[in-house]
Amino acid sequence: MPHPPFLIRLCLYGAFFVPALLFAAIIDPPESEQTDSSTGFDVISEDNLANNPKAWNRRGTTLFREGRYHDALFAFNQAILLKEDDAEAWNYKGEALFKLERQEEALAAFKKALEIRPLLTRALHNKGAVLLDLDRLKEALAVYKLLIRRNASDAVAWKEQAEVLLLLGRDFEALDAVTEALDVRPGFQEAEKLKEKIDLKIQNLRFNL
Repeated sequence: MPHPPFLIRLCLYGAFFVPALLFAAIIDPPESEQTDSSTGFDVISEDNLANNPKAWNRRGTTLFREGRYHDALFAFNQAILLKEDDAEAWNYKGEALFKLERQEEALAAFKKALEIRPLLTRALHNKGAVLLDLDRLKEALAVYKLLIRRNASDAVAWKEQAEVLLLLGRDFEALDAVTEALDVRPGFQEAEKLKEKIDLKIQNLRFNL
């Protein structure tokens, strides 16, 4: 069964997520490292870039936003070469890989980010979203349950859990979950649309009894 596009779901959480899968936590660089819009590259010295994983991450996010996913992936790989335990770089790498339709590699990158920093919420959301996209529904459900245990006010996790439960045929549990999402974040449009879908399915089931 087809699911909503992975990166749309991801964007619900972060700043692109916002539609979570992307770059919610990116901090604008100082003026000395601003982007030259004509080239898509950060205006910083090559010497600084060569030894600066944060600069490579900034370059990668700039390229990602421009849709240059192969170039962004190269930049994130450079950041990882300089700092193998850079959880943010691994997470960004996963996002670029997914844009390149390399889901299994994206999943591996998100897992690596979480090995390094288990509490990196965005990477955990991304892991759940890619599992959902791969139809690994029980694994995705476990991820969203973990997110909710950590933060019961995570409206996106409640909404995504509802989506997984609906796909598993657990309609009333899905309704409970999406209702929680709306209690936490009134006016959450994606959750409102999902609730309408769940309500309609339940009504149709009752009508056909």
